Amino acid sequence: MGVGVIASNPLVEWRLPEWWRRAQDIRTRGEHSIPVNATRVFGERRFPQDPRSAEAARGWIVSRIKETIRFPEPAHIVTEVIDDIVLCADEVIANSVVHADQQPGDSIRVLLAYTWCTVRVEVTDPGSGNGKAPRVRDVDLWDETGGRGLIIVQNLSHDWGSDQNATGRTTWFEIEY
Repeated sequence: MGVGVIASNPLVEWRLPEWWRRAQDIRTRGEHSIPVNATRVFGERRFPQDPRSAEAARGWIVSRIKETIRFPEPAHIVTEVIDDIVLCADEVIANSVVHADQQPGDSIRVLLAYTWCTVRVEVTDPGSGNGKAPRVRDVDLWDETGGRGLIIVQNLSHDWGSDQNATGRTTWFEIEY
């Protein structure tokens, strides 16, 4: 693996791995596929509001990420990032299937977007009649069988939230890479 030297003082040399130097070069020279602070949508798909949709969405998310994003990190870090994205998406989709008010033929929409350093996943469903936003529950992790999904999302993501409008609710999260 190559090593880059980063130092303005010749007496002090910091040696960083080549992949880190390339990532910094990409970010400072603007060679990445999109500018800093710009968001690009790279996938949008509807899935039936059905428990089996989470499995189909997982495969689609992984394939879209691998086809679209050029990660500057080594392969093992990329695998961890993709695993975190898929796990969080799985939890948000499961919440959508379980808690949204469903009518026959309803679907959930999964949207994928990225910036130069984050992947954003949005899951939109018809919403719930009670108007309550998703929230992290205070659960006994040893005794209860549910309620951990948003705890996982909160701990793995850089940021997450939920927005309600007249057509439904969108729950989203962002994971840095």
